[in-house]
Amino acid sequence: MPPELRRPTLPVVLLAAVLGGGVVGLAGRATDHTTSSLLYWAGTLGGPWLLAAFLIGAFAASPRRGAIAGAATLVVGVITYYAIFGLVEERTSRDYALGVGAAWTAGALPVGAAFGWAGGAWRRTRGPRWAAILTGALLGEALLLYLQGRVLGGVWNQDEALHALRVQAIIGVLGAAVLTTKPLRALGWTGGVALAVVVVEATLRETLRAGGWAGA
Repeated sequence: MPPELRRPTLPVVLLAAVLGGGVVGLAGRATDHTTSSLLYWAGTLGGPWLLAAFLIGAFAASPRRGAIAGAATLVVGVITYYAIFGLVEERTSRDYALGVGAAWTAGALPVGAAFGWAGGAWRRTRGPRWAAILTGALLGEALLLYLQGRVLGGVWNQDEALHALRVQAIIGVLGAAVLTTKPLRALGWTGGVALAVVVVEATLRETLRAGGWAGA
């Protein structure tokens, strides 16, 4: 049966995106209260959010629908995260939650769309380039924060944080090996994407910090 005939309808895709975004946002706050150091530090990473957008895009089984769903997933996730942070937990001011949440929402739209598109394209082709967008992002973020911790010190130089980075990096490399029938090509693309992500995410983080983001 052609893949097009197995695609879920757009309303189903959007429902999955809303539910997925809610779960990601809720989990992001829940990990702040866990006793597991691995889960705590994993909750501070962007990797799980990117994975969610990619998976929703793969569920959509279409690059275009995947882009819409991926963007919706991350936007709903950001809104859920900061609504809980500011209104339910009351661990930050409403002004901070609104301002920083708006900034992350602006970033979530294009990022979610890109990873949703990649997920939809990967579902249709199993192409190494599409898989590498996800796996390279996971590896690249881990590399960026590892270098940041080693050079500048701070939280990403702690053993527990480094363990979370190692786990995400391993997932990225293993993902490149199993998500496509051309693992060597996928690994090559993963390395290239990882280097690009180091630059892009470093720029994004510094831009958000300049706008008032305190790391949460």
